[in-house]
Amino acid sequence: MSKSSRVAQNYIPKVKLALKRNGFPSQRSFATEMGMCRNTIGNFVNGKPVQHNYFVEISDKLGLDWQAIAYIEESFPVKTDILPHMPPNPSEGHHQNSINTYTNVKILENLVEALRQATQASEAALYTAQRTLDAMGHLIEELKQG
Repeated sequence: MSKSSRVAQNYIPKVKLALKRNGFPSQRSFATEMGMCRNTIGNFVNGKPVQHNYFVEISDKLGLDWQAIAYIEESFPVKTDILPHMPPNPSEGHHQNSINTYTNVKILENLVEALRQATQASEAALYTAQRTLDAMGHLIEELKQG
C-alpha cells in the first residue's frame, strides 16, 4: 500500500505563492528542477494526493512545513466514558489519583497504538495523534498536581 499525502485546501494559495516566491514561473519549471513529472507537481499544488516522500521533498524545496500544510482527516472524538473514574477532589486519595493517572495514560497509549495498527495511518495523522496524546498527558499531569 502506497502512503500518500495532500495539501489542505486552505494552504493551496500559500503553496502557489511559494512557487513564485522561489523563482519558479510555472509548475513545469519546478517539475524540471525537482526531476519529477509535471503531474506530480500539479497534484501537489492542487491539493491532490501524491506519494508521501514526494510530498515532503516538494514541501522542503518550497520552504513549507509539510506537517503544517498536510490535509489531516478529522479525528474521532475521544470517548471519556471508557476511562476509569478520577476523583474530582485530590483529597479523595492521592494514591488513587496516581493509579488512575497511570491507567489513563496507558489506555491512551494503547488507543493510539490500536489506531496505528487498525488504520495504517499516514505520518501526518500519526503526528496529530501524538500531539493529542502529549496534550492529554499534560492535562493529566495538571490534574495530578491538583
